[in-house]
Amino acid sequence: SSKADQEEQEQAPSPEDAEDIQIAWENLEAARTILEKMEMPKDPAMETKLQLDLAQVMLREGDLQRLNGQYVSSIQDYSSCLALRQRYLKDKWHRSIADTQFNLGLSYLSSSSDLQKETAAAGGTPNAAALAKEHCEKGIAKHVECAKTFCGMLAKLCGADPDTLLESVDNWEESPA
Repeated sequence: SSKADQEEQEQAPSPEDAEDIQIAWENLEAARTILEKMEMPKDPAMETKLQLDLAQVMLREGDLQRLNGQYVSSIQDYSSCLALRQRYLKDKWHRSIADTQFNLGLSYLSSSSDLQKETAAAGGTPNAAALAKEHCEKGIAKHVECAKTFCGMLAKLCGADPDTLLESVDNWEESPA
């Protein structure tokens, strides 16, 4: 038994884990369906709460998809979650937004890694190689967005204006060395 075989066995979920994951998935999918079909309340605060609850369900579905190596599906779930959070959270410097940006970036990078392995093993197709590069770039971009969101959060905690601080950081990055 090689080290690679041993690592693969450790990563493969046990039958009990697979059953738990399936149950979790079914519950999340049921919650998502219910929340999506609910009539939106006229009260904006209740609408916001329902939409943020839906975003949380999408985040957890994305987590399960990523756990199962279904990166394209996790990217879709995280993207939907991020869009809702950016729309309904009053503060763009929110930990929930940074969390979603991070997980979305991680899914893109994991997808890129899988595509690179697939390309190397199969002799490489131009489309898979191009998609791997695109997902790598998107993953890095999402992690940069996450870092900027955290910087904005820290700026607020220190009493600084996040937009001004991040504008100066952007200008510093663009200036020649």
